[in-house]
Amino acid sequence: HSEHRQIPWLREIEPEATVEIHPDTAKALGIEEGNWVWIEGVRGKIKRKAKLTPVVHPKTVMALHGWWYPEREGKAPYFYGIWEVNVNQLIPMGCQSKSGFGGVPLKTMLCKIYPV
Repeated sequence: HSEHRQIPWLREIEPEATVEIHPDTAKALGIEEGNWVWIEGVRGKIKRKAKLTPVVHPKTVMALHGWWYPEREGKAPYFYGIWEVNVNQLIPMGCQSKSGFGGVPLKTMLCKIYPV
């Protein structure tokens, strides 16, 4: 479950935690490629680097789960930077399906995105 952030060649491909946002949406919000942005939900906010792409719908953003920085301090309260970048912390607890595993609430939620 580490998402392999500690593997050097994978970090070369994706060195920072990103959020994908449609270029039109980004422009309307004053966000440019590579800008640091806040993603805010009901449980808090995280910081990600904007990655503009027409692939995502203009009314959505996409942030990969499981981000952490293995090069950062691992002891409490830092825990490898998870509180700063890990989108998992924005998802409300208790969102399991009948099977007990994750479902739609773990993949979609309302959020606000704005420049840092």
